[in-house]
Amino acid sequence: MNKSEKRTKLLEKIESRLRLTARNLVKFDTIQETLDFTVESFLIRIFVGLWRSY
Repeated sequence: MNKSEKRTKLLEKIESRLRLTARNLVKFDTIQETLDFTVESFLIRIFVGLWRSY
């Protein structure tokens, strides 16, 4: 896979993740619910990344 293909694939993954996140954020009624979801998602991604590195 060349550099251009890797970049395209990465951009597709980022766009997909952003679309999914936007759909999830629309579901919440309050700013607090939105912030709770965002922080929880962020922490889960960090811990999963740390767990995979071991």
